[in-house]
Amino acid sequence: MQDVSAVPRAHDSAGAAANIAICIPTYRRNELLRQCLTAVAALRTPDAVKLLVLVADNDAGGGARSVFEEFMQSSAMQAVYLVEPRRGLCCIRNRLLEATLQTDAAWIAFIDDDEQPAPDWLQAHMQALSTAGADVSCGPVIQLAVGQAPDARQAPVPAATARTPRFVACNNVVFRRKLIAEQGLRFDPLFNFTGGEDFDFFEASRKCGNVHTWTGAAPVYESLTPERSTLRYLFHRHCSGAMTRVMQQRKWHGAGMLWPRFLLKTCGKLAGGTAALLFALLPPHRPALQDCVKRYGNAWGYLCGLMNQSRERYR
Repeated sequence: MQDVSAVPRAHDSAGAAANIAICIPTYRRNELLRQCLTAVAALRTPDAVKLLVLVADNDAGGGARSVFEEFMQSSAMQAVYLVEPRRGLCCIRNRLLEATLQTDAAWIAFIDDDEQPAPDWLQAHMQALSTAGADVSCGPVIQLAVGQAPDARQAPVPAATARTPRFVACNNVVFRRKLIAEQGLRFDPLFNFTGGEDFDFFEASRKCGNVHTWTGAAPVYESLTPERSTLRYLFHRHCSGAMTRVMQQRKWHGAGMLWPRFLLKTCGKLAGGTAALLFALLPPHRPALQDCVKRYGNAWGYLCGLMNQSRERYR
């Protein structure tokens, strides 16, 4: 039996025990969503804290409703199912934010539908937030093959030492309600189909003076499906990431040093990619080949961003 006296409490800014809303956007990944909700149902929560699970379906036909209803039948957690017919990452994430404002949740968590949080996920985040006096806490995403159970021997959790993260994503994060209720932050539609909307959201949070922290003690496990294990997918993912970095730089800092900065990065990635390619060929070495593909993807993404060409992976 767990010693509840040792479990950190979740508190709002006034110091009172507070509720936590777990937001899960989904789109036509029912089996992965089922696994995600099963893991959410098994969470060990901070003492005297109630969880609210918000599932937002970006399929206008409500294709995930049956999975949600299964979850409701097997779990005592309070949960809400929403359908957001407008396609796009920002549309569905903003719909979840608006839904949390209709609740009494003082803390908001985001995970993806293809992830499974560790049992102590929320406890670790709340401990990190309390220790650092932070407004935002993020943690590691550990990739596992589909059907592979999380195992510390196979996927070691990074060191739990807290630090200030350079970037914060929505695939593993907990943040204060004030970011959306008082500071008015929302996901920028500029990134609706490109991705990078979460990096942009938390860059805005940082500029508001909010404190961000990272802890390795709060992992989530991402299901790596076969189609996402290909070199083609790897190239497009890193291309999109690099492109959105240029878009964010243009948005937050203007176009002044855009070309010199990212042309230099492009040259570096091309040089590194070529070196990795030579290493991969003598003898054949897949990790080096993957590194080559990532670097070439980054280089192409930087060039697309510089030329204001967007690749809408999520349309």
